[in-house]
Amino acid sequence: MQRLAQNAFGQGVRATPLQMARVVAAIATGKLPQPTLLRAWEGSAAQAPEACDLALDQGLLGLLRQGMKAVPETGTAAKTFKREYPEGRCRTFGKTGTALTRERGGGHGALYSAWFVGWRQSLGKDEPEIAFACALTHLPDAREHTGGRLCGEVVARILKQWEGGDAVAR
Repeated sequence: MQRLAQNAFGQGVRATPLQMARVVAAIATGKLPQPTLLRAWEGSAAQAPEACDLALDQGLLGLLRQGMKAVPETGTAAKTFKREYPEGRCRTFGKTGTALTRERGGGHGALYSAWFVGWRQSLGKDEPEIAFACALTHLPDAREHTGGRLCGEVVARILKQWEGGDAVAR
């Protein structure tokens, strides 16, 4: 029961940023996207594989989206977004997390991982524009190095550059 409880909030679960970006893209769209890493191949536009339709309960999905919308507006990433990207708060959906990576022992302190995953809606449209996942690992202090604070800052800055048309962010 203890393992199940810890897994329920992500402790002891392993995932890559790409896997988590796919998860949030599925929450945003109801379809599981197939990743494609190329924009073009030999001058021709690369075609992404079709996304798989998922049989998700729309009522529960709506509640999940509502909760994720609150994270950059009033939740664990709100202070960071207010400072770094206030104009994007109302279009960004997310989930932050901070997890223990290594216990104390052997003369070493505990280390943590910080996460922020989510998506941003298109300007003036009710559809996702980009999904994201930020993970920073082996951080020394869970109080200071949280997903909302550290990863929130990274994501907010990238989304702000993306919105401004900065080619580096794209």
